[in-house]
Amino acid sequence: AIVVAVRDSLSGAAAADAALGTIVMGGVVDTLVQSDSLLLFGGDQLGTYDVRVERPGYLDWTASAVHVTHLGSCGNVLPIQLSALLQPAMP
Repeated sequence: AIVVAVRDSLSGAAAADAALGTIVMGGVVDTLVQSDSLLLFGGDQLGTYDVRVERPGYLDWTASAVHVTHLGSCGNVLPIQLSALLQPAMP
């Protein structure tokens, strides 16, 4: 129910290839799955999530209180789309 487009904040280049993502809802932690330049979570629960993206060479990116609140006409959870613009870490 969450789709995160992961990009380098300076160049705009896709950066999901070595990124790891996690989500937390109500104390339960789950992992985002990489697909091309995206990290995906296909959960089927409405609710409020915290999202974290980590990638070597970059500062961690977080989004707190991401609300997944809409169902499609078939009762499926409609995904929330986020953009994670990763900032390079200073050496």
